[in-house]
Amino acid sequence: MANTTPPTADYSKFPFVLLVLVVFGYILVGWHLSAYALMWSAYACLLAALLTVMVVWGTSSVLRSMKMGLRSVFTMLMLSTAVTLAIIAFNIFGLIAILVSAETLVRIEMRAAGYRNWQIMVVLMQMAVLGVFIGWGIGRYLIP
Repeated sequence: MANTTPPTADYSKFPFVLLVLVVFGYILVGWHLSAYALMWSAYACLLAALLTVMVVWGTSSVLRSMKMGLRSVFTMLMLSTAVTLAIIAFNIFGLIAILVSAETLVRIEMRAAGYRNWQIMVVLMQMAVLGVFIGWGIGRYLIP
Protein backbone atom coordinates (compact mmCIF):
# COMPACT_ATOMS: atom_id res chain seq x y z
CA MET A 1 0.00 0.00 0.00
CA ALA A 2 1.39 3.39 -0.98
CA ASN A 3 2.18 6.12 1.51
CA THR A 4 -0.62 8.71 1.18
CA THR A 5 0.68 11.29 3.65
CA PRO A 6 1.52 14.60 1.98
CA PRO A 7 5.16 15.64 2.04
CA THR A 8 6.01 18.05 4.81
CA ALA A 9 7.83 21.28 4.19
CA ASP A 10 11.50 21.46 5.06
CA TYR A 11 11.64 24.62 7.17
CA SER A 12 15.43 24.65 7.17
CA LYS A 13 15.37 25.44 3.42
CA PHE A 14 13.19 28.55 3.72
CA PRO A 15 14.52 31.12 1.18
CA PHE A 16 15.01 34.15 3.44
CA VAL A 17 17.47 35.88 1.09
CA LEU A 18 15.09 35.65 -1.86
CA LEU A 19 12.20 36.91 0.27
CA VAL A 20 14.32 39.90 1.26
CA LEU A 21 14.88 40.52 -2.46
CA VAL A 22 11.10 40.45 -3.02
CA VAL A 23 10.53 42.87 -0.14
CA PHE A 24 13.22 45.24 -1.47
CA GLY A 25 11.61 45.14 -4.90
CA TYR A 26 8.23 46.05 -3.47
CA ILE A 27 9.85 48.73 -1.29
CA LEU A 28 11.11 50.31 -4.52
CA VAL A 29 7.62 50.13 -5.99
CA GLY A 30 6.11 51.72 -2.88
CA TRP A 31 8.78 54.41 -2.88
CA HIS A 32 8.04 55.26 -6.51
CA LEU A 33 4.30 55.33 -5.80
CA SER A 34 4.66 57.63 -2.81
CA ALA A 35 5.02 60.55 -5.19
CA TYR A 36 1.45 60.02 -6.38
CA ALA A 37 -1.94 60.26 -4.69
CA LEU A 38 -2.98 57.78 -2.03
CA MET A 39 -5.40 56.06 -4.41
CA TRP A 40 -2.49 54.99 -6.63
CA SER A 41 -0.92 53.29 -3.62
CA ALA A 42 -4.12 51.36 -3.01
CA TYR A 43 -4.11 50.30 -6.66
CA ALA A 44 -0.47 49.26 -6.28
CA CYS A 45 -1.32 46.99 -3.36
CA LEU A 46 -4.02 45.38 -5.46
CA LEU A 47 -1.59 45.04 -8.34
CA ALA A 48 1.00 43.48 -6.01
CA ALA A 49 -1.56 40.91 -4.90
CA LEU A 50 -2.57 40.15 -8.50
CA LEU A 51 1.07 39.86 -9.57
CA THR A 52 1.69 37.37 -6.78
CA VAL A 53 -1.32 35.27 -7.76
CA MET A 54 -0.20 35.34 -11.40
CA VAL A 55 3.30 34.19 -10.48
CA VAL A 56 2.11 31.39 -8.19
CA TRP A 57 -0.62 30.04 -10.46
CA GLY A 58 0.30 31.63 -13.75
CA THR A 59 2.82 29.28 -15.30
CA SER A 60 0.31 26.81 -16.70
CA SER A 61 -2.43 29.40 -17.27
CA VAL A 62 -0.15 31.48 -19.51
CA LEU A 63 0.46 28.45 -21.71
CA ARG A 64 -3.26 27.64 -21.77
CA SER A 65 -4.14 31.21 -22.68
CA MET A 66 -2.15 30.97 -25.91
CA LYS A 67 -5.03 29.05 -27.53
CA MET A 68 -7.15 30.89 -30.07
CA GLY A 69 -10.14 32.89 -28.91
CA LEU A 70 -10.73 35.55 -26.30
CA ARG A 71 -7.79 34.36 -24.25
CA SER A 72 -5.40 34.80 -27.15
CA VAL A 73 -6.61 38.37 -27.63
CA PHE A 74 -6.08 39.05 -23.92
CA THR A 75 -2.61 37.46 -24.11
CA MET A 76 -1.69 39.59 -27.12
CA LEU A 77 -2.87 42.71 -25.31
CA MET A 78 -0.81 41.84 -22.23
CA LEU A 79 2.30 41.10 -24.29
CA SER A 80 1.93 44.28 -26.33
CA THR A 81 1.45 46.27 -23.12
CA ALA A 82 4.63 44.72 -21.74
CA VAL A 83 6.58 45.61 -24.88
CA THR A 84 5.19 49.15 -24.91
CA LEU A 85 6.03 49.56 -21.23
CA ALA A 86 9.55 48.29 -21.89
CA ILE A 87 10.04 50.89 -24.61
CA ILE A 88 8.32 53.90 -23.05
CA ALA A 89 8.87 53.46 -19.31
CA PHE A 90 11.93 51.29 -18.91
CA ASN A 91 12.29 52.03 -15.18
CA ILE A 92 8.82 50.68 -14.41
CA PHE A 93 9.37 47.71 -16.70
CA GLY A 94 12.65 46.99 -14.92
CA LEU A 95 10.93 47.05 -11.52
CA ILE A 96 8.22 44.69 -12.72
CA ALA A 97 10.82 42.35 -14.25
CA ILE A 98 12.77 42.29 -10.97
CA LEU A 99 9.59 41.51 -9.02
CA VAL A 100 8.44 38.75 -11.35
CA SER A 101 11.87 37.11 -11.42
CA ALA A 102 12.33 37.35 -7.63
CA GLU A 103 8.87 35.92 -6.98
CA THR A 104 9.49 33.13 -9.47
CA LEU A 105 12.75 32.23 -7.74
CA VAL A 106 11.03 32.22 -4.34
CA ARG A 107 8.28 30.02 -5.73
CA ILE A 108 10.77 27.53 -7.18
CA GLU A 109 12.79 27.38 -3.96
CA MET A 110 9.72 27.01 -1.76
CA ARG A 111 8.26 24.28 -4.00
CA ALA A 112 11.59 22.45 -3.84
CA ALA A 113 11.46 22.70 -0.05
CA GLY A 114 8.00 21.09 0.00
CA TYR A 115 5.67 24.05 0.50
CA ARG A 116 2.22 24.04 -1.09
CA ASN A 117 0.98 26.70 -3.52
CA TRP A 118 -1.34 28.32 -0.99
CA GLN A 119 1.49 28.62 1.54
CA ILE A 120 3.73 30.20 -1.08
CA MET A 121 0.98 32.62 -2.11
CA VAL A 122 0.28 33.68 1.49
CA VAL A 123 3.96 34.35 2.18
CA LEU A 124 4.48 36.27 -1.07
CA MET A 125 1.31 38.32 -0.58
CA GLN A 126 2.39 39.31 2.91
CA MET A 127 5.85 40.29 1.70
CA ALA A 128 4.41 42.24 -1.24
CA VAL A 129 1.96 44.26 0.83
CA LEU A 130 4.54 44.82 3.57
CA GLY A 131 7.11 46.01 1.04
CA VAL A 132 4.73 48.41 -0.70
CA PHE A 133 3.66 49.96 2.60
CA ILE A 134 7.24 50.28 3.87
CA GLY A 135 8.34 51.85 0.59
CA TRP A 136 5.36 54.19 0.54
CA GLY A 137 6.08 55.26 4.12
CA ILE A 138 9.76 55.86 3.33
CA GLY A 139 8.90 57.87 0.25
CA ARG A 140 6.16 59.84 1.95
CA TYR A 141 7.82 60.65 5.27
CA LEU A 142 11.59 59.94 5.23
CA ILE A 143 12.96 60.49 1.73
CA PRO A 144 10.35 62.35 -0.34
